[in-house]
Amino acid sequence: MKAQLRTKPHGKAISYKRWSSTQQGQDGRDSLNRQTNAFTDACAKWSLEPDGEYVDPGKSGYHARHLKQGGAMHKLVEMAKAGLLKGRTLVVEDFT
Repeated sequence: MKAQLRTKPHGKAISYKRWSSTQQGQDGRDSLNRQTNAFTDACAKWSLEPDGEYVDPGKSGYHARHLKQGGAMHKLVEMAKAGLLKGRTLVVEDFT
């Protein structure tokens, strides 16, 4: 998958990783490794400094469990609303 940019990234980067089942996130499985590698590659490509990681293991995007209170994406949304993510680039594998 090719990265798409909404705005020019700069400064620090935050990683958001999510997968639907706990098995998908186990060591050696594809989801966690693929998303970790994509974040590392994005930071290198755009000279971003890693500055945090938010993970929703075993939370379905289809059922929007990652958006409910207690989810990492819920926390990121609340942080963004409060202006706490200014100057950071959020790196997400796929928003669809």
